[in-house]
Amino acid sequence: MDKERLKEFIETHIDDDTDRLLFQKSKWPDIDMGTAVSTILGHRKLKAKVPSWYRNPALIFPNSLCTEQCSSEFTAEAKVDSIRELVVEDRGVTESGGCLSGLKIADLTGGLGVDSHVFSRHFKEVLYNEMNPVLAEAAKHNFKALGCGNITVRSNMVCDGNAEGASADCNPASPAELLQDFGPDIIYLDPARRSSDGKKVFRLEDCRPDILKLKDSLLQIARYIAVKLSPMADIGVVAEALGRQCRRIDVVSAANECKEIVAYVDREYDGECTVCAKCSGKGEFTFTRNEEEEACAALPSGDRTGWKYLLEPDRALMKAGAYKLICSRFGLAMLDRSTHYYVSDGIDGSTDGLFRKFRIIRIFPLDKSGIKAACREFPQAEVTARNLPISSDELRKRLKVTASDRIHMFGLKVSSASGTDSGNLLFVTERT
Repeated sequence: MDKERLKEFIETHIDDDTDRLLFQKSKWPDIDMGTAVSTILGHRKLKAKVPSWYRNPALIFPNSLCTEQCSSEFTAEAKVDSIRELVVEDRGVTESGGCLSGLKIADLTGGLGVDSHVFSRHFKEVLYNEMNPVLAEAAKHNFKALGCGNITVRSNMVCDGNAEGASADCNPASPAELLQDFGPDIIYLDPARRSSDGKKVFRLEDCRPDILKLKDSLLQIARYIAVKLSPMADIGVVAEALGRQCRRIDVVSAANECKEIVAYVDREYDGECTVCAKCSGKGEFTFTRNEEEEACAALPSGDRTGWKYLLEPDRALMKAGAYKLICSRFGLAMLDRSTHYYVSDGIDGSTDGLFRKFRIIRIFPLDKSGIKAACREFPQAEVTARNLPISSDELRKRLKVTASDRIHMFGLKVSSASGTDSGNLLFVTERT
């Protein structure tokens, strides 16, 4: 395949109807139309995820799955920031900007190569390894097109003692065999989270490669291991499985959606794991599980005069499990132990980036009379229901409201400290 001709074709037809291109592929017999179309579709998917790759006609994507499953630049940079924080803390340096420039990182499950590309901006050398030779060849081509001169590309299966998933096209290799001539300071893995029958899996031991089997051998090679986990993973289970060398677990969100969980294992660490919620690039909340367990969940008093603001935690904060601790850290009251919405008599900059904040306008009982009064007074509103026997859509239908950019109604279960004002309430709010 003439890659220069393919590049020209993609550049010319990047905005065309891809179904029509496939239907008319006989017009371009010298073009691998499958690769061309998957690349064009890939660019459209990468517009938000990997903006520095978007509409670069020199890049190729061999299938649609690789662009759907790839990391984003945002989450890749979040991993770099976390590694930098660990290195700065361990080395006691004050100038953190270039502290990674002398280090090497190995990405053993490279995929499309977004993580490796971002790593190459910060680290001295990067080793990219991907067991799929077609994907590895595409990554090699793309790295060259992107001007990445410090990435070494390999195509091996990381052997964890389980032959499942091996193919004739890849060469199973132990971590020592794969990395002996590279000498990384950090090893990164994003294990496949699907079983042989295609079902999603969440436990570390069910992913491939099995990081629990590889951990000790990897730590003999590099001080740090970073492991990307499913957003559905149980943080407590992960921390326990990785043991006291698990130094930190990050929960990363973007646009209030949990994108990934990353565990950082340190060969020289022996202690309690720290959890860090990285909230949509706007705020961070760091704590230990013991702090959360020992914290008290402050329920609101029955005096509604102190219920001036309603706060909705970012998804990263909730996935991290900081339900009770945020009450004492920020002086908030939890509406109910299972509702996970909070009220306060005031807000300041300490909560910025960690919550969506709403000023409470009115509170109605969530019954027929309250719903009737609310929709009569506020006919336009967004609607959310939490910890109730009805969904947000069902509540919206009962309220008979139309969309609004300003007003937001929340149907929430409330359990006050005094027992009064407990029950289901309808909060009418506006975004601050």
